[in-house]
Amino acid sequence: LEVLLLQTFPPALHNSRLSAMSTPTSIPDPSTLVNTRMRLKEEPPAFIRFVGTLPKRKATYVGVQWDSAQRGKHHTKVDNEEIFSVPKRQNADSTSEEDPALAQSSFSFLKWTTLEAKIENQLQLLEQQKGADACHQASYSDFPVHYDIQRTIGDAVQERYMVDIRDGKVEWRDKTQVELVGMQQVSQRYFHRLDRLNVVSVNHQGVSRIGNLKALATSLETLDLSCNLYSAWEEVLKIFPQAPKLKILMLSGNRFNDWDKLPQLAKEMRSESEALPFTALDTLVLNGTMAHWSDAENLVEHYFPHLKEVHMCDNFIEHITHESGENDAYWEHMEHIDLMNNKIASWSDVQTLAHLKSLQRINLRKNPVQSIQAPSEGEFPQLRSLSLEQSQILKWSDIDALHLFPALSDVRLQGTPLEKQNGRATTRMFTIARVAKLTSMNGSTVSKRERIDAEKYYLKTCADSKMKDLKYGTFDEKKFAVLHPRYKELSLVHGNFEDFVQKEEQKPTAMKQSLVHVLIKNMSSTVNDATMHMEKKLAPSLHVIDLKKMCQRKWKLPVHLQKLYFTPDPEDLFPEELDDDNQEISFFGVRSGGVILMEERDLDKEKREAEEKKRDEEERERQHREHLERMDREKDF
Repeated sequence: LEVLLLQTFPPALHNSRLSAMSTPTSIPDPSTLVNTRMRLKEEPPAFIRFVGTLPKRKATYVGVQWDSAQRGKHHTKVDNEEIFSVPKRQNADSTSEEDPALAQSSFSFLKWTTLEAKIENQLQLLEQQKGADACHQASYSDFPVHYDIQRTIGDAVQERYMVDIRDGKVEWRDKTQVELVGMQQVSQRYFHRLDRLNVVSVNHQGVSRIGNLKALATSLETLDLSCNLYSAWEEVLKIFPQAPKLKILMLSGNRFNDWDKLPQLAKEMRSESEALPFTALDTLVLNGTMAHWSDAENLVEHYFPHLKEVHMCDNFIEHITHESGENDAYWEHMEHIDLMNNKIASWSDVQTLAHLKSLQRINLRKNPVQSIQAPSEGEFPQLRSLSLEQSQILKWSDIDALHLFPALSDVRLQGTPLEKQNGRATTRMFTIARVAKLTSMNGSTVSKRERIDAEKYYLKTCADSKMKDLKYGTFDEKKFAVLHPRYKELSLVHGNFEDFVQKEEQKPTAMKQSLVHVLIKNMSSTVNDATMHMEKKLAPSLHVIDLKKMCQRKWKLPVHLQKLYFTPDPEDLFPEELDDDNQEISFFGVRSGGVILMEERDLDKEKREAEEKKRDEEERERQHREHLERMDREKDF
């Protein structure tokens, strides 16, 4: 009962030790807001960089630096006169002199009277609500303007989760009433137990100050401060002396002005007898903060030496400037590095992490990584999971390099040029065959049966290639060994497939008997031919690409514009697409009596669908990430 009640009615919401909510009582002096954060409803967050008049204009304007490159239409100049300058960081992680935070920003000049009117409406609403129950007050997240009112974590917790208990009835903000027998006595016994609260999520709540957390944070382990108005690490670091058990801190979407001051700030904190380093924290989430890799180095070295996970997605990082040797000692606990959707193109950057002895997972999804280098002895000793989805991996030699990682068992290669060139099925089978320790690929388990089938298929393909080269006198033993480094090893396990290929070639009668009789129909509306179908006897080993070439010779429709489908029943409304040019037609179940349909691709339609699919995937990914960061962290509520 105690656990159930504590999960259903968070204890912190019923304790008088939390201070009253910080609410503004008057319109602020706009000059005090310079270099603070703000957010307008349904707009991206922004820095306020300037307050004053503009040339040839009498009104007061607010110069805004949006976090989005698409939002603003102005720059820092008006009539060729520079109105304000924006702090520019020296980017040690980039070959470009351009600051990614500036490159992904845009600027606007907003009339102060417009913002002032919105703030005044908010103040009037707050004044009207003073006598109302907390459950009947408007939520702060509904206000049209979020600006720095020195709102604390405690304020946001009270406002976001407040419930009202009267006469055994519990009333939530949506005015839903639940009557519980003996509720008054239970609340007196349990709801003051602040030391039980270990998860707090106040994302998107306009919080800019830490405040007094001692009553709230005795057992706090997870704190989500994503997408708030923090702009200074000096403020954020005030959390740790008050929350000594904090393990997970999420700061995604906050933009900081003082990244370069982290080393100096650490010195000052030590001189003031602060308890540095903060060893309890093991997970730090910095997605979309425009942090450089060097910022992560500073945080680990000076503040959080026991970090196990660091998430730095969407930060436009081009290089990993980790210096092996002395710095590795600060990273000895690191297990998971998430660098999704950055700009890392060279494996040499990833190689700088090779001596982190505890590193188990690296996420490089949506990075333009072009190649993989095999590790030297002692490198990546514990790495077991590597995500390269939507990277630029193209060569099989890069997959062969993965085989040499001592512990690698989980790989993701979806959306790579290699997969697009060879098809999903072939890429999966060849990767499984080439990487011996692989137990999971693209999130799907590799079974023993699948491994055996993949390795045999790979051996047969290699043997076919070898026998053709021998037949035409072009076989090169050394080149073959480089292209297929596991061929001999797998031949010892599954047998010599070269003999099998030779025997198959010596059985023309058997081949003739195994031909499949199919009807091929031309369904293209743009191809005019007297004969819109043809009957063919096809070898089951015929590749889809060769079948397309056959159709091209007959109907003059280029191979790249063809889409082939097979159905065993002409009445079937859902034929199967032959969507892998490198597969044999037998792979798709093509058999005698069936029909192959040739349709013409609509490239414009496919382009639109691909763009729409990409947008949908990005939106689902964003929603999923928010769900994980928001809902999963609020489970104790």
